[in-house]
Formats: sequence, structure tokens, C-alpha cells
Amino acid sequence: MSDILKNFNLKKATSFEASSIIKNSDGSFEIQGFKSDPNQVDAELKMLQALGFTLPANKGTQEKSEPNKDKITFSELFDRYLEHAQPNAETLQQDRSICQIFIELFDDPFLDDINHLMLTNFVETIQKHMPTNAKKSYPKLTAKQIIKLNHPASKMMKPSNVNKYLGRIGVVFKYAVNHGLMDANYATGKTIREHENAREKRRPFTSNELRVLLNENKVSANKKPDLYWLVNIGAYSGMRLGEICQLQPEDIQQVDGIWAFDINNNHKLKSCKSSGSKRLIPIHSKIIKDGFIEFVQVRKGNEFLFGWKYHDLKKWGHYSGKSVNNFIKKTCSISEQSFHCFRHTVADCLMKNRTVSKEVQEAILGHALEGQSYGRYGKGFGLDELKDAIEAVKYDGA
Repeated sequence: MSDILKNFNLKKATSFEASSIIKNSDGSFEIQGFKSDPNQVDAELKMLQALGFTLPANKGTQEKSEPNKDKITFSELFDRYLEHAQPNAETLQQDRSICQIFIELFDDPFLDDINHLMLTNFVETIQKHMPTNAKKSYPKLTAKQIIKLNHPASKMMKPSNVNKYLGRIGVVFKYAVNHGLMDANYATGKTIREHENAREKRRPFTSNELRVLLNENKVSANKKPDLYWLVNIGAYSGMRLGEICQLQPEDIQQVDGIWAFDINNNHKLKSCKSSGSKRLIPIHSKIIKDGFIEFVQVRKGNEFLFGWKYHDLKKWGHYSGKSVNNFIKKTCSISEQSFHCFRHTVADCLMKNRTVSKEVQEAILGHALEGQSYGRYGKGFGLDELKDAIEAVKYDGA
């Protein structure tokens, strides 16, 4: 027996019980009522089998405590979601950062342990104790370590940031519910109220701000032509920053005698935010008068109309956004506004002009109208009609 036992670690195989031992006709022994240490059951079974004992069929592991193989952790769920959704690089980076904070705060919980109380605690924790861009500011600290630090109120997450975190977690939960992995999306109904609505946060430029912006912009015309046209086009078209920066020379077209911007995604570095974003926008007469068509002719041999660099994660808006927002905030001393406010300003001009219908406004701005289907360009409106609407954008003193 000592020769047999020396192959086993008895310290790992001493906590089993048996109600009785039966000697079989072939001389073997059978253990009845076998109970093992659930942490060492494999070692115990091997030792008993080596000694010549046998267990009742299918009963050897009957009382073995094994983890439920169907139990899934949140990190495992997140990996499945990524494989299914295949988000772009920018969204992937954001989702990883947000979900990592959830994983660290709750020790990568099993899906069965996630409930409404956990999500309520998540919202309260990041709202009261998690600063904006926490992982960038403290790359070597875990989420639990970060929330223990004293952060100034000015650095804390705004309601919109908290809701963004909750929304991204909720998308993962939605996937789990749709695939039978969770019974409910516990992120639903947890958003917190924002004190400012989107219009207040990104209001249109005032008349005085526009006067400063457009006058200062004239100084950029020769030294910084890309910046000059970026501001000019934004002010008189309402186009998104990325839509302007991704323009190619051939996207400036004359259709039925009307010059227009062709917003499309016919290049690997071009994209459209929604189905309504792919459109033709007539070019405002002010832009043409300032020499834009001549500028396009000079850049005709270039792949892209402007010289802004493309960022792999943040696309066209990264480098151009830094430059134009620096111009707005520092050069023009309009600290609370950004380039996107031009879009609100154009929308405000169109809305105040009673001759411009809501549908035409949406067609120019590239919003997808629910329940309506439109053609490839202009959402069913003629360029002449859109041209009349775009000319409604006028600024005092400009």
C-alpha cells in the first residue's frame, strides 16, 4: 500500500466519508455513501481507485460541487457583444473604457448577480466619485482606487457623461436580453436628469459673436485657407465638421446650373452619420462670391479638398476640431461655444424663416425623418427649392 500511496499527496485526499464498504465476489471493494471534499475530489478518487476500491456507477461525483458552467461574467458577455456588434475603432475604445470601469467597480459580476440595485449604485458612484476621463487621468489606478480620491467638483462627470456610461452598459445588457442571457436590461430607466437641454448647451451664435467670428475669419483667408473655408462653409451651410473635412474636389458639383456640395461615402475615409446625411446641399451665394469655386479649382488634383489629417479613431473631426475650436475660443474669445454651434445657428435661421418648411430644413441639415422615404439627393426636393432655403441664412454686418 505504501508503494501506491507515495504517488499521492495525502494532504490533498483525506476529507472523504463512506457509510459502508462492500466486498464484491471478484474480491474488489465498493464504497457506499461516498462523500468527498469538493475541493479535492479528483485526488481522492484517484487514490481510492489505485487502492482497488470502486464506487457505485454514476455516484462518484454525485455530490461534487462544481461551478455552474452556464454562469457568465460581465466581461465574458462584453466579449460576446463585441464579436456580434463589431463596433468601429472609436466606439470600441469608448465601450472598453466604460465597461472596464463597471467590471472593476463590481469585481466582474456574474450575470445572475446583476440587478437593479447594482445599476443604481453604479450611477450614484460614477456621478458622485468618478471624474471625467478618469482612466486617462489615472491610467495606473483601478476604478475602486479612483473613487476613493478627492476630486474637485469641476472635474466630476456631468449628467450627460453619466448617462453616456449608462447607455453604453445598457447596449450590452440589451444584447444579453435579446440572446436569452439576461431576463432584463437593468440599465433602463436609470438615466439622470440633465439641467440643460441640448439646445441650451449648444446654442446658436449671437449676432455679436457671428460678427466677431466672420471678421476675424477674414484674417485667416490667406495664411490659413483651410480654416477660413471651414468656418465660412459651416456658417452658411450647417454641415457637420466631418462632412466638410472629408470633401473631395469632385464633390463640388454643378447640377442644373446650381453649385452644390455632394455629401457621400464613396471613399474608405468618408462616412455619413445616417441615411439622411447622404445628400446635395446648394452652396450659398456668399461662399461663391468669396471665391470658393476658384479655390476648388486650385485644389482639383488633390485627393481631398482640404489638408486636414484623418485620425484613425476620431476621424476627420479630431485635428480640424482642435484648430477651429481654438480659433473660436481663443482668437475670438467665445469660450463657451464650438464649431457645432454653426449648425445650430443655421438651423435657427431656417426655422425663423416661415417660407422654409420643416421638411426642407431637415433635408438641408441631413436629418433622417421618421416614417418617410426620400430619394438619393435632397430627400425629394429640387435643388432650386433647397437653394432658396439656404439663401435664407443671412447675418447682419457680414
